[in-house]
Amino acid sequence: MKKSIALLILLIFALVLTACSGGAVTSAVSQVVNSVSSSSAESATTVVNTAPASAVDALAENETANEDQADYTWDSAAAIPITLNGDSISTDATGVTVNGSTVTIAKAGAYSLSGSLADGQVIVDTQDEAAVQLVLNGVDLSSSTSSPIYVSNAKKVVILLADGSTNNVSDATDYVYPSAEIDEPNAAIFSSADLSIAGSGALTVIGNAYDGITSKDGLIIASGTITVSAVDDGIRGKDYVVIEDGTINVDAGGDGIKSDNAEDATRGYISIAAGAITVNAGGDAITAQSDVIITGGDFTLTTAGGSNADITETLSAKGIKGVTSVVIDSGSFNINVADDALHSNGGITVNNGTFNIATGDDGMHADSTLTINDGTVNITESYEGLESAVITINAGDFQITSS
Repeated sequence: MKKSIALLILLIFALVLTACSGGAVTSAVSQVVNSVSSSSAESATTVVNTAPASAVDALAENETANEDQADYTWDSAAAIPITLNGDSISTDATGVTVNGSTVTIAKAGAYSLSGSLADGQVIVDTQDEAAVQLVLNGVDLSSSTSSPIYVSNAKKVVILLADGSTNNVSDATDYVYPSAEIDEPNAAIFSSADLSIAGSGALTVIGNAYDGITSKDGLIIASGTITVSAVDDGIRGKDYVVIEDGTINVDAGGDGIKSDNAEDATRGYISIAAGAITVNAGGDAITAQSDVIITGGDFTLTTAGGSNADITETLSAKGIKGVTSVVIDSGSFNINVADDALHSNGGITVNNGTFNIATGDDGMHADSTLTINDGTVNITESYEGLESAVITINAGDFQITSS
């Protein structure tokens, strides 16, 4: 493996920056850095690359997501209908209890929800091992006191967006809890169990008090058009967030997409394979306590007003942050952020991708190692373009402007 010393890399960048008008660094920099890496290999201090070499390697180090493709299909004729009637709910299903404008589902199976509920709640509370499927077929759910969709107990819940349907979920501005010791649910869609979302319909979620969509376990988005607006975090899966495809738009006062399990090294990760993902966040756009693993997708990420914003030192407003590592195999990234565009307390590996970056701080920052094997990197605005203890560039096209 090629190794390079930070001081030499910084010197090379300084020389090239001096030679180029406007601080632009062209693809020739990759050749210069590589030559330094090669000539310094014997004398360089060995630094362990804390970022896995590829997405496959990174995923192997993490807990496997709880997913069964069969959960994403349902028999519309067999699905149990639950009709929302403004201020009441009607159903003939066994294992389902209706109390005014609150419906509680206590058995696994597929339930088809339609209609509107002005002030009520759909609760899932079951001991069954099988999944509960909530088919949203044109619903408008609101609550003035709590979370409109609340999974208090289940093994797994799957929200299915029916073909061609438009669905809206909006929670309370001020939550009412039974006691001061209780602070859940705290999202417009809140699950204490593994949660998956799939289907070709559309879902709009408004978190008026806290988060938009939260799972205290794992969260999978397999497909769908999902729009989230939240006072705090937009989309949160404590153990993991896995995005397989879909069109996802997040506007969040806190973090945009987040996984924050800090107790288990195999959890707290984010994996994104495809999709069109737009995030406008007051905090970090995409942030994981362990790894951020990306194999594809089109990303538009903005934080804290963008690269020209003046933020406090205590605010983290990064584009993509993986505390343990960031591994990117491919994707298209348009990032305009007040803080680092890509950041890891450990290492970053970029195997390919197109990056258009404007940042108020660093373009790519890794405390330990930054390895770029290929890709197109265009940093139009930054304090430092690339920063790490060890930088290794094996191929790619680069245009970097730093102040």
